[in-house]
Amino acid sequence: MRRARPLLIVVLLLAACETGPLNPVLVPAGPVAVGRMQLRTDTVWTRLPAKPPLQVWTAYGPLLDQLLLHDGLADGQPLVDTAEGRPRPLFRAALTGPELAEFLLDSLRASGAVDAALLGVRPQPFAGGEGIRAEFRYRQPESGLAMRGVAAARVRDGRLVLIQLVAAEDHYFPALLPAFEQLVSSAVIA
Repeated sequence: MRRARPLLIVVLLLAACETGPLNPVLVPAGPVAVGRMQLRTDTVWTRLPAKPPLQVWTAYGPLLDQLLLHDGLADGQPLVDTAEGRPRPLFRAALTGPELAEFLLDSLRASGAVDAALLGVRPQPFAGGEGIRAEFRYRQPESGLAMRGVAAARVRDGRLVLIQLVAAEDHYFPALLPAFEQLVSSAVIA
């Protein structure tokens, strides 16, 4: 039994590395690294458990707002896990700006978003290069709560770099939009 204890500890540590933090972790204001992406935030966030390299942060709680940060989704990989039986949209490095916005919207739909609609796409300087800014809205499937979202995304070295904010449309989205803008404007890939 004594010899099995170190093995158990190693297994638990490896499991924690695979899934990221098992409990919410405070993300204080200041400089923050998300993989190779360096950011600056004046907002205090909570990092939720997520499968690396994706990070999910929230300011007011995951039902009201979520910030998705990804420093390099590989070609052929899904952005989100989906319910059993639902197709998972796969990222393709050759996607153009409008196609990239559609991939983000399809990923939302695959995760259960209802009445998801793209409101606009335009060029956006992001993470040291030219990317896109996509704005969208949808309803949460369980509650019907109206959600609004905005994403800054670009393909760098064949990988998707992304910061995406989704929040309750009436209050939390406008309240968190300046924090999103700060993150996007400060993003640098090391």
